[in-house]
Amino acid sequence: MTARAIAVVLASSAGCHLLVGLHPRELDDSAANGSAASGAGGGSGGGFGAVVVDAVALGQDHSCALAHDGRVFCWGDNSFGQLGQGGATKATVSTTPLMVKHGDGTPLLAVAIAAGQQHTCALGRAKPDVWCWGLNAFQQLGALGADTCTPPAVPCAKTPLGVALGAAPVTALAAGSGHSCAVDVDHAVSCWGLNASHQTGTDKPGNQPPHKLDTPVPIPPAEIVLGGRHGCARMTSGGVACWGENGSGQLGVDVGTFPKSAAPAVVPSIDPMKSIGLGANHTCGVTTTGTVWCWGDNTGHQLGDGKGLATSGPTAVQAAGLTGIERVVGGAGHTCALEKSGRVDCWGVNDHGQAGTDSGGADVTAPTIVKGVSPVGAVSIAAGAGHTCAVLKGGVLVCWGDNSFGKLGAGTGPDASNPVEVHF
Repeated sequence: MTARAIAVVLASSAGCHLLVGLHPRELDDSAANGSAASGAGGGSGGGFGAVVVDAVALGQDHSCALAHDGRVFCWGDNSFGQLGQGGATKATVSTTPLMVKHGDGTPLLAVAIAAGQQHTCALGRAKPDVWCWGLNAFQQLGALGADTCTPPAVPCAKTPLGVALGAAPVTALAAGSGHSCAVDVDHAVSCWGLNASHQTGTDKPGNQPPHKLDTPVPIPPAEIVLGGRHGCARMTSGGVACWGENGSGQLGVDVGTFPKSAAPAVVPSIDPMKSIGLGANHTCGVTTTGTVWCWGDNTGHQLGDGKGLATSGPTAVQAAGLTGIERVVGGAGHTCALEKSGRVDCWGVNDHGQAGTDSGGADVTAPTIVKGVSPVGAVSIAAGAGHTCAVLKGGVLVCWGDNSFGKLGAGTGPDASNPVEVHF
């Protein structure tokens, strides 16, 4: 699949993370309960030792983690420099995490990360606020890089590029399939990159350099998240406003009236939301009471209503059986939710095990618990095109789903429907 959503991923500010460490036997012992880690082959890691992970962001075929000390690690496909390693001779694949560095060899230090389809961005600790690297065919890096990646010969950046966004400090960022956005301290949203569906918030033709949305979000945004070719802001009021592609109703408004929209359209008839998550062509939100509602593409049952009808549209439907949810994230065709106790449920497309259960490749039509996460519990989750990751309590990172390019971070091996630990 060629499009998927990555939500803004912020570093935890809840205090010091102690490295509890998930011993391999803790995953293995869960076999008696049907939740053993399996599938991905072993890996010795990159020799970085004990890394406490605060957040994770997933692309189509690469993964990145933000360590508690601010370092950024990436692994998986590096065809377009999306692992941030620089140099013409660097490997095009890494099955274990590599530390992202500036061109001078010093580590990139960040407070937040976001991954697009084949690019990555980070919110740095100092000016420039935003750094991006990887594929730049659509100007999704927000700056012009000197690198060319082949084949085919396309613009890219193998080391982080600083993005000039003005004097106001940036507080959050997000990455979509081929575009990126950021929010500054004055609540202004700026976007750049691919604009075929007005997903950068302007109706100007062609790829776009960084610019503020032509029509501001009507109420200051508390959160922004990008999908394949659409974006949404959760406003401080709890309402949601979305822009970009609406072919499946992912903006939450009538498809015939708004096949795409450069101006943020307020989603009608939904309860106040405390978090939102976007997939390639669907959108979900968590209400202040902890229930999950989704709208847009449902061809893979990613809306999770449990009815098995695969009916797409702009009208929000409730994901079946979920309560006490804190966060929701979307992949290309699957969705996952994080419950306040640390339980993770997933549903939708499961052809690589990305929904965290062995369904024989069939879609998972209703939320289903990811058993391998339960013994410890998760504090953060992210969804890529066909894989999913969770940061466990204590800062250990586990992933499951598609392991092509080694993007599960546990070495080479087949896909995994149960979580496997990432080796740093």
